[in-house]
Amino acid sequence: MFPPSTTRRFFLSVSLLVLAAGPDGLLRGAVAAAPDPTWSEFVLAQDKGLKAVLRFKQPATLADQNWIQLEITNDGIATEIKGGFLSIAKGRELDPKTNQPLNHTWGALISNAGLVGSRGGVGGVSSSASLPVGKTDCLDGLALALAGENLRLPGSSGWRIEATVTFAIGLSDGRALATPAGGMRIEFSWTEPTPAQMTELQVRLSALLKKDKLSQADAVWMRYLLNVPEVSSVLTPEPVLAALKQHAADLGDTFGSQAAGPNFEFNQLLGIAFQRWLHEPAVLAYFRAELVEHPQAILYMLSQYNFTSWDDAMTEMMVKSVEACAATAEPKNRELVANALEIMDRHYSDWAKDATIPPRLSKAVLRVFPTLLEAVQSSVVMRPGLDNWYKSLTTLAETHDEAMVTVIRPFLKVKNISSIHLVAGNYAPIRDCEVASNAIHHLLGDVEIIPYTTLSASIPLKFSYPEWLEWDQKIVELEKRLDALPKK
Repeated sequence: MFPPSTTRRFFLSVSLLVLAAGPDGLLRGAVAAAPDPTWSEFVLAQDKGLKAVLRFKQPATLADQNWIQLEITNDGIATEIKGGFLSIAKGRELDPKTNQPLNHTWGALISNAGLVGSRGGVGGVSSSASLPVGKTDCLDGLALALAGENLRLPGSSGWRIEATVTFAIGLSDGRALATPAGGMRIEFSWTEPTPAQMTELQVRLSALLKKDKLSQADAVWMRYLLNVPEVSSVLTPEPVLAALKQHAADLGDTFGSQAAGPNFEFNQLLGIAFQRWLHEPAVLAYFRAELVEHPQAILYMLSQYNFTSWDDAMTEMMVKSVEACAATAEPKNRELVANALEIMDRHYSDWAKDATIPPRLSKAVLRVFPTLLEAVQSSVVMRPGLDNWYKSLTTLAETHDEAMVTVIRPFLKVKNISSIHLVAGNYAPIRDCEVASNAIHHLLGDVEIIPYTTLSASIPLKFSYPEWLEWDQKIVELEKRLDALPKK
């Protein structure tokens, strides 16, 4: 690789956001004579013994891990970097043969990367980092991995990319460097990996699956390579399951996708295993074991991944897991049951013919959400928490047990405004009666009558809304329909 042996390193902390390209007419970086003919240099700024050079390997591919370098030369005295940033923003992708713009979209190559020291930090934060005399390489593996992920694979003809670089740095001795106002225009080539390089990427992904601990850069590469069919298509169940099992000890009772450490792409890898090989005995055995050892984590992650495959063996595994956790109404058991029912509801058509399942599921839901059986007193539903009540109602609806209509029906008369910021129509607040109505329609196999959404904050309330009159009439119609149903 290019960097000379004298090059030292410190790190960039990178936070992604999309930046607009600079306007036409920006200064183009001067291309200096590179020591290696496969590299192009762009002098970003130089002043008072300081020089910042951005280098690109030409042409570069996704298989090149160290294809961008930011090198600062300090010919003065040793000092400290007190703050700075580097942004490489998208301009245009051009067909190198026709020079015509291509309609590709991607985020900034490197965006608001803060030069903040060897332990990283938030972009733009002032923090000290040593800048000795000589050359210092300022781009770490995370920045390079994110740049590759943002570019993606080009077409067979490759891309010629125009971009705008914005760079600034401030030193403790008062010196500073910055690109001209508006940034500096650069160009570089991004080509499709050769068959040999594609094999390198496949080997890299396999190696990442075997690592005990992943750095943030490793995690970015794993995430991206798993999403490249030309790379991940060579995976087989054995290494994927081995990787999942290797990190299983870190799962515990974690509910979030950060299980197994913040850098392991457990959720994505699990989704691949289920989507591609769910019918494999080894995959089903893995799922059965995880439902026993780490049910909270495994069900949360599967609820976040919308896999389409299903196996009949999974149905009984899921039902037994729900029943096993229905012994108490502990918060973690409510969460588990809710996640399990969300997954089963998506695959209802796969088990709908088994009439024994809905009653088993509803019995479990009522055990973990016992307040559903409390009576409506003075038009105020007695429940320990509105959010919990909403989750319990929607979870009960996902059992598809029509007998539960009698449990939910009393809530059709409750006109309380939901406190969890549900709205529909022209931002009309959803009331508890609408939530109950939708739950009953779901039990009956209907499409919910009110496609509400959730706001992140409350909205100003009024005494009445036109939508409420319409929804009240629909609830009246639903009550008549329920009265006409055969008694069970």
